[in-house]
Amino acid sequence: MKNHFCLNLFFLLYLFFCAGCKQHISDSAAKANEALFTQLDSLIDNSDKLILQKEERIEALKHSLRQSKAFEKQYELNQAHYCPIKI
Repeated sequence: MKNHFCLNLFFLLYLFFCAGCKQHISDSAAKANEALFTQLDSLIDNSDKLILQKEERIEALKHSLRQSKAFEKQYELNQAHYCPIKI
């Protein structure tokens, strides 16, 4: 009988522990989602400014490409135009 009591007590404590972990994970996920939504809202609010910056960068790259005569430099500029993130 004592063995069943200990087993049941362990099982109840385990359930409470798991429920606490799940609540903590859900709170963390909710905070992370809220931060992502805030960042997304900010990007949407500033989309006009971001589009202008992108177009200015594209025009600057095109201008540099027209000015360049070396194929290596043109290749680098084309890479910068199509792959702005260096890997």
